[in-house]
Amino acid sequence: MSRLLFAAIASVIITSAATLADSLEQAAAREWQNRVYTLRVWVGGDDIETDEHGRVLHSSGLVSWTQARFEVQKVSIHRDKIEFRGNRVGLLYDKDKHQFAKLRLFPLRLVMRIDTSKIQPSDLGQITDSLFITDTSQLLAAMPEFWKSFAMGQVKPGNDGSLPDQPNAVRTTPATGAPVGKTAEGEPIFGVPSPGITPPVVLKDPQPDYDEIARKMRIVGVDVLLAVIGPDGSVLDVQIERPLGMGVDERAIEAIRGWRFRPATRDGKPVAVQIKIEMSFHLY
Repeated sequence: MSRLLFAAIASVIITSAATLADSLEQAAAREWQNRVYTLRVWVGGDDIETDEHGRVLHSSGLVSWTQARFEVQKVSIHRDKIEFRGNRVGLLYDKDKHQFAKLRLFPLRLVMRIDTSKIQPSDLGQITDSLFITDTSQLLAAMPEFWKSFAMGQVKPGNDGSLPDQPNAVRTTPATGAPVGKTAEGEPIFGVPSPGITPPVVLKDPQPDYDEIARKMRIVGVDVLLAVIGPDGSVLDVQIERPLGMGVDERAIEAIRGWRFRPATRDGKPVAVQIKIEMSFHLY
């Protein structure tokens, strides 16, 4: 083979590879750029790296889903990786508007380590599913149990991985004095206040730590939670009734699980009750 012919073939190969890379990068820009996703794995930090299946290789620990949205601004394709650059986005609940407001927090870089020579534009949807939550049902399934009662009251069909801007669904209200539920052992849970029920009394109430991102963003406000207090004065369950967002809800839940009470009574006997707790977050 003459040097001239070899050079011509090499030039065609290089040109084809460059064209393929350009095509993939253009497809990637159409797929991801200028969109906001919820990360599939809720990890912190400003630099996240995953393998080709979306498994996190290193991070700065776990965060709340309300701190795990990613505004993608730029995507670049390299031989051994796909690199996303943009901003981490947080969610702060507006109790007056009954919806989450988005807060841009800080720059975020997400890298998937993958051999891009084997990727076709048609593969990008699968990569999206590996890295991001793409519909509401996936988000609900991934949420901790204490979020689900609140979140399910807001859900309507959607495919952008976000909760809709609707207030909580109306829950049925039991008749006055009737139990509002049952414990795992089948014992009735009464609402407070209720006729004939002496409310529980707090004996120990450790206060929550402040989430670091929320502290830096100077997030303040009130979490409203529903807690079930058992006949022994322990906290059996906690659910979010009205969140604050930005990671502080999880801190509130952690703290309340450590509370202890003198139990509520009915006709002089200890009973399980559900109470409302408002927990304030302030910076001084």
